[in-house]
Amino acid sequence: MSLPLEVLSLRAAEPKPADGRGRGSDGAGSDRVRSGDGFSLVELLVVVALLVVITTLLWSPRTGRREASHQAVCRNQLERIGIAMQLYANDHSGTFPITPSVGTSAEAVSLLVPRYTSDTATFSCPGKPRPIQAGQPVSKQTISYAYYMGLNGLQPVRPILSDEQVNTNAKTPGQLVFSADGKPPANNHG
Repeated sequence: MSLPLEVLSLRAAEPKPADGRGRGSDGAGSDRVRSGDGFSLVELLVVVALLVVITTLLWSPRTGRREASHQAVCRNQLERIGIAMQLYANDHSGTFPITPSVGTSAEAVSLLVPRYTSDTATFSCPGKPRPIQAGQPVSKQTISYAYYMGLNGLQPVRPILSDEQVNTNAKTPGQLVFSADGKPPANNHG
């Protein structure tokens, strides 16, 4: 089998210039052809998109864990407040804290400190921007939880919380909420 003469002919290798860029000074004969200096717009957009994806993947589990941790602490604090209210009710003929002026929830729950709970941080959610100051009376603070004392302060028509010893029959089942979580609509909630 014989090959045509054109295929068998070998060309002599051309010498490479001193700057190492291939044939000529414009780089036209180099192995890699560049259209310009720097990155193209598409390359920059791909890099930015990758950085956004990586940042999102790394950041979102942290915030999710932090939020879950705050919710667990708030749930625990509500349980502690409920226990303190039960203890208060046991010592006060089955009634829960009531104040003559129904200004804020902090006034009523301040009756729980220090006898039924000594930790004032119990009344402040960990995600709250302004936590309760240590050593300050709770009645002068903005607390994270609302406490409903009834329709008319000293003589509540329907208590929001009752223990089994005093009220075993619910008069209005499903109409009262013991604890709720949400954003404060008024100025008397933390």
